[in-house]
Amino acid sequence: MASARRYRAHPGWHAIGGCAVAAWLGVLVAMFSPSESAGELVDLRAADADEPPRGVTWMGVYFQGRKLGYLRSTTRAREGGGYAVEQQTHLRLRLAGTTQPLTSRLEVALAPGSALETFAFELSSALIEIQARGRVAPRKLQIEGRLGSEPFRRELPIDEPPLFELNLPAVLIGQDLRPGRRYRAAVFDPQALANRPVEIEVVGHEAIDVLGRMQPVVHFRRRAAGAQIDSWIALDGVLVREQVEGGWTLVREEGERAMRGLSEEGVDAEGLLEPFARKGKMP
Repeated sequence: MASARRYRAHPGWHAIGGCAVAAWLGVLVAMFSPSESAGELVDLRAADADEPPRGVTWMGVYFQGRKLGYLRSTTRAREGGGYAVEQQTHLRLRLAGTTQPLTSRLEVALAPGSALETFAFELSSALIEIQARGRVAPRKLQIEGRLGSEPFRRELPIDEPPLFELNLPAVLIGQDLRPGRRYRAAVFDPQALANRPVEIEVVGHEAIDVLGRMQPVVHFRRRAAGAQIDSWIALDGVLVREQVEGGWTLVREEGERAMRGLSEEGVDAEGLLEPFARKGKMP
């Protein structure tokens, strides 16, 4: 699956809502409260997630200041309970001197409590196509799909339903948010079709511009694929900004703005991967 990982688009995470004076007071209290268990690693589970915010959200995707594309996330309630989350990504990359679109789509069905039930993933570009579907069974995740023209099938042993990037913000925002708190999780990567361990630290509480207004957010930091990732999550459990070491940035935007301003020439794929190649690791 090395070719699938080669063109990963660091996806990212969901919507934003308003905040009241009480929320600001809560942020101030958290900022100046000492963390008694700083340094201790706490395991995260999908069952720890708060109820995910529903609706449609957009993020612009940038690389070293140039706009690569956008992603659109939709969360809705399912009949009979639980939630359905869909994330679509559109990027413009320059491959072999020609600008090419790269698109992906991830659909996830979550049970009440945000535990995974099923997922479906598709990625398409001029060089590669991936399709995969998965279903949670007792103590395993059953996966089948196609890489190019080659079918595959595998089973991933699991102790409990895994976390996705899509529901990680809702899990984190329900934890102890004092600076210095550290968490550990196994996050399922649908492009690599494997769990990858991540350790996440609460950096602190900040206020940043979101859709033209200053909003209180929680700043988290983690490492994945050898790169540092900084995420800013609103108090309702929605990702509003993310920065990946090497030049990637995701920014919460309105839909029309998210789709505008894409680089006409695209961004060279080799340039995207160069910061990771220097480390000997790929995103």
